[in-house]
Amino acid sequence: MTSIVCERCGRENPGEASFCAGCGAPLAASPEAPREERKVVTVLFADLVGFTSRAERLDPEDVRAVLEPYQAQLRAELERHGGTVEKFIGDAVMALFGAPTAHEDDPERAVRAAFAIRDWVVEQEELQLRIGVTTGEALVRLGARPSEGEGMASGDVVNTAARLQAAAPVNGILVDETTYRATAPALSYREHEAVTAKGKAAPIPVWEAVEARSRPGVDVSRGAGGPLVGREKEVDLLRDALTRTRQEQTPQLVTLVGVPGIGKSRLVSELLAHVEADPDLISWRQGRCLPYGEGVTYWALSEMVKAEGGILETDDEDEAGRKLNATVSGVLPPTDAGRVEAHLRPLVGLADEAPGGGDRRADAFAAWRRFFEALAERRPLVLVFEDLHWADENLLDFVDHLVDWAGGVPILVVCTARPELLALRPGWGGGKANAATISLSPLSDDETAKLVHALLERAVLPADVQSTLIDHAGGNPLYAEEFARMFAELGPGRDGETKLPESVQGIIAARLDGLSVVEKLLLQDAAVVGKVFWLGAVARVGDRDRAEAEAPGGGGMDRVARASRRPRRDDRPSLPRGARARRGRGPGASRRRRARARRAAFGRRSRHGARIVRDRGPALWSRPRAVAGRRPGPPLCAARVRPRALGGRGHGRGAARRGQHCARAPRSAGRGRG
Repeated sequence: MTSIVCERCGRENPGEASFCAGCGAPLAASPEAPREERKVVTVLFADLVGFTSRAERLDPEDVRAVLEPYQAQLRAELERHGGTVEKFIGDAVMALFGAPTAHEDDPERAVRAAFAIRDWVVEQEELQLRIGVTTGEALVRLGARPSEGEGMASGDVVNTAARLQAAAPVNGILVDETTYRATAPALSYREHEAVTAKGKAAPIPVWEAVEARSRPGVDVSRGAGGPLVGREKEVDLLRDALTRTRQEQTPQLVTLVGVPGIGKSRLVSELLAHVEADPDLISWRQGRCLPYGEGVTYWALSEMVKAEGGILETDDEDEAGRKLNATVSGVLPPTDAGRVEAHLRPLVGLADEAPGGGDRRADAFAAWRRFFEALAERRPLVLVFEDLHWADENLLDFVDHLVDWAGGVPILVVCTARPELLALRPGWGGGKANAATISLSPLSDDETAKLVHALLERAVLPADVQSTLIDHAGGNPLYAEEFARMFAELGPGRDGETKLPESVQGIIAARLDGLSVVEKLLLQDAAVVGKVFWLGAVARVGDRDRAEAEAPGGGGMDRVARASRRPRRDDRPSLPRGARARRGRGPGASRRRRARARRAAFGRRSRHGARIVRDRGPALWSRPRAVAGRRPGPPLCAARVRPRALGGRGHGRGAARRGQHCARAPRSAGRGRG
């Protein structure tokens, strides 16, 4: 018989008791065993230099007086960058990035946090420290409470971080190879001799982190990893929008929507190249919305104003104020300049408070709009807001305000965002005659192959290598570039597989952690079964009802699958021209046409006798529901379950078309149990 121990008096009570029989305190039910996941995390280990010997000579109260502000500052910086402090051990701290929730850029966040901690310690003349940062797989206890001494992560990556910290130079930061590869494009490093650590079979390759190349989110990339493939129409749409803006002298809003790595920034880069090649002068200002940090509400807007005024981070307040005044006075008459400048000062860090709500916010919006109108009166103006899905509601409202109310001036507003923006603002850009949304779909296999060949600079690849790279890329240009780079550096791994690049790992992990617990558990159970699976098998693995696993409109596979709405271009069956309108429908459709449609929808038979769609992505087999008392038919086609957020291919009209074909398959197509 189960019992509940009272936390107040320690008395054992029957399992069904609600209150303690000894002291009357409410009894808490026994907590469920914590869930555990294997996750790729970044571990930061920091320790003060020589503090142990120093503390030996200090009074305990003096030791606390030193450690309290030190620990408070470290916690603030780590949490500001999205990390979790797992423990303080005296003057040492261990923090995790990527647990309990992963981000795409956890290694970069950790090293940037290390920079902030190091810079603060350098300012404290009496303190010195060493920092080690490593990235790798760990077993993470979800729901652990570090504040109560519960450990969150365990694995070799934790021990290695401690070893690197001990080997780091004074006020230095050492990182392992995985962290270095993930952050080298954004951060500066210098070479460092390998660390021979106790318990390690071989020396650990390490690099010393020096500084950040730029602040996060400042620059729109001007370079390109490979040729532009499969995006010619989208580039033409952007160019046409700019042409219309210049000809009609009216604002235009273009929003590029797509999953991470699908090519939004590349399209912006192509538009920038077009602007730079134009013989007429066109102003270009850009800014990126940040997912973390302080004062990020209007960060993108702040970057645009600073760029226009030439205000640098190294400028003091007086210099920044002079530059801002000169910029505003140069484009606005004296009657407007003072008011506009007063509202621009918070954006460049010359005032403590950003505009709040009500009339104050309306006045700020009007002043900012007037500033951009004045810039556009001189020459056409392009404003680029990147990663708008991370924007605060206030910034979204301002972009709406600017496009709606700016009049008689050529302003092209280009926004890049993930599908989350449309979930946050379903009507974004809707109802505006001067707004357009471009949704980017994955590349076809042929386009991906063309990109991979160009990246590897090889006209011909072995069939198995090409198939593997295309399969892994899933039509995502960034994935294709990263897998091609990894293949070029390391070659094929075991069984011909290519190692998962750190950047792709981070993107996928972040998207998975964005799902609800129910959805994530469902996908984990599906992964146990395999790439192609039956709902019944998934339900058995998770000890859930089949209806719960399917859960239309709830948290089941139906909802996860619906996250992918747009079909990949080559997902559609290869039917003859004009056959799409017929698809074997009606009494006049020929048997040959119906057979051709079935062959296009189905590939080979599985070992259960059911047909399998010719499709490389993860799939979900399901049966149609019973209608009007009829028994459910054979398994339908593989409905895509890779979430759109993970870069998956469509689950919308293309999947519906596949379902139409599958529904017409004969019952002999298979009756596998599910």
